[in-house]
Amino acid sequence: MKRNIIIISIILIVFLIVLVFCLKLNKDKNSQENIDTPIEVTDKIFTKNQPGSYAKFYYYIPAKLKKEKKPYPLIVTLPGDSIDGKDAVYDELINLAESKGYAIFAPTFVTVEEDFELKKSYQFPEVWSGKLLIQMLEKAKKNGLNYSKLYLVGLSAGAQYVSIFSL
Repeated sequence: MKRNIIIISIILIVFLIVLVFCLKLNKDKNSQENIDTPIEVTDKIFTKNQPGSYAKFYYYIPAKLKKEKKPYPLIVTLPGDSIDGKDAVYDELINLAESKGYAIFAPTFVTVEEDFELKKSYQFPEVWSGKLLIQMLEKAKKNGLNYSKLYLVGLSAGAQYVSIFSL
C-alpha cells in the first residue's frame, strides 16, 4: 500500500513538472509571436455620407515599428470607387512598408448611385472635404496608430480624392 502511494506521488510530481514546462514553453512562444507579428486592424467610423451610416478603414503596422514605439511615416492609400480599403493593400505595398519602416492606412468609401447622380456622393468636392479621412485617422491614432508624416497615394477615383484633399 505504501509502495503504491509513493509510485502515484512520483507520477503526479512528474506530471506536474511536465505540465509546468509545457505551459512555460507555450507562454514563451506566444510572447515571441506577439512581438514579431504586425498589427492589422479593421475598424469603422460613423458618417451620414456612407451606406449603413459608417465608413470602414484598415491599417497595417509592421512588427518592427510596433517594437520601436516611436512615430513612423504613414502611407494613406485611397482605393478606387467602392473598393474595400483592405483589398487595396497589396503584397508589394506591405513589402515596401516592411522594408522602409512605414505603416499603411486604407479607407473604404462606397458610392451610392442615387447620391452620385444628385452630386451628394463623397467624391464631389462640395461633399467630401476630407473631414471623414481626418476623423478616421484620429480614431486610428487613439487606438495605437502612431504616425509622424502622411504620404497620400490614390488609385483611380482615389487619385481624385488625393487631389481634392491636397487643395
